[in-house]
Amino acid sequence: MNEVTASNAEISSLVDEALTEQASTSAKVSSDKTLVSSERAKASSALATSSKRQEASSAPVLQKSENNMELIGRFSEVSSGKYQFEWSGSTITAGFEGTEISILLRTMRLGPYGTEDYFNVSVDGGKAFVLKVQQGTEKYQLAKNLKNGYHTVRITKRTEAQFGSLIQFEGFDYGSGKAAPAPARKNRRIEIYGDSISAGYGNEGTEPGFRLNEENADLTYGALAAKALDAEYTDIALSGHGVYVSLSGSTTEVVPKYFERMIYKEPVTYRFIQSPPDVVIINLGTNDYAMNVNDGNYYKAYLDFIAKIRKKYPKAYIVCTTCGGTDKPLDLLTRVVDTRKEQYKDQKIGQFFGIIEDTQGAFGADGHPSVYGHQQLADQLAEYLKEVMNW
Repeated sequence: MNEVTASNAEISSLVDEALTEQASTSAKVSSDKTLVSSERAKASSALATSSKRQEASSAPVLQKSENNMELIGRFSEVSSGKYQFEWSGSTITAGFEGTEISILLRTMRLGPYGTEDYFNVSVDGGKAFVLKVQQGTEKYQLAKNLKNGYHTVRITKRTEAQFGSLIQFEGFDYGSGKAAPAPARKNRRIEIYGDSISAGYGNEGTEPGFRLNEENADLTYGALAAKALDAEYTDIALSGHGVYVSLSGSTTEVVPKYFERMIYKEPVTYRFIQSPPDVVIINLGTNDYAMNVNDGNYYKAYLDFIAKIRKKYPKAYIVCTTCGGTDKPLDLLTRVVDTRKEQYKDQKIGQFFGIIEDTQGAFGADGHPSVYGHQQLADQLAEYLKEVMNW
């Protein structure tokens, strides 16, 4: 075998060639890596842009009404563009283009708790703030210095009819802006007939006694359940009232008396011209049994009230409950539901009983549920309605 011996110079030359080739290869690999990294960055950027576009396209689009404002609840038109209202939860929604909006509200009759009344206001679906309405002041600014463009506003009466004021809505002032379509009405509607619990008595209070600014109908079990179910709500609620007898001892000053009443203290008949509710909730009995009502009288009055409701709302699902109140009439409510189903072949009726499970912080003024207590009841009611209504 022949040996090949290379000189030092030849070896050095070979090493230099190898190092040069390695450097060239390394530079090419580095260049390729930079190219790959650049392409990956471009692809990542494109993917992020595509994802943002997809998120934007999948985000819910605000459905708009054909009208510039919507009145939700019972409003009595007293003249062109002027509407009076009094019931808890009465709501006005509107759309506008511009940077500001004010509302024109006139106090027509004061309630028994002073010269003020209270509303919740939400702009563009944001967190609600409290608007204090005072006698003698008619124009209230709801928003200013907004980004110029389309906006929405929602105004809701917090207080119940017998304690708050009779209010007259006279329109909006858009400043340099203009009216625009309001958000579309919800497809689902819930109507509530109840007492202080349904009105929100003391749900924002912590001390004994009633204060008007601590009553918030928009944070009651009915309103919160409606929100969870993407539904509207109407709240005909009067503290101290029953279905047969009220805390006053009266058997005529009871909630069924107001079923066809547009305004609480005015003999104006509600003509049921709005779309009918899908669900009617009757939450009455706590005050009846506080007055030791006779079972037979309660049972008959309840059936009579249901018959009145069913005549106006033949397709509504009626819920019988004492949600948040006494459990004394539960057996009678079962009898009421069974009677309607068996004797009247009425299958669109049921019974619900909500329980405040966590009592820590669950009560506000005078033993009434706090907002936290109402939320617990609302969660249970929403689940019940999802099941019976297939929502």
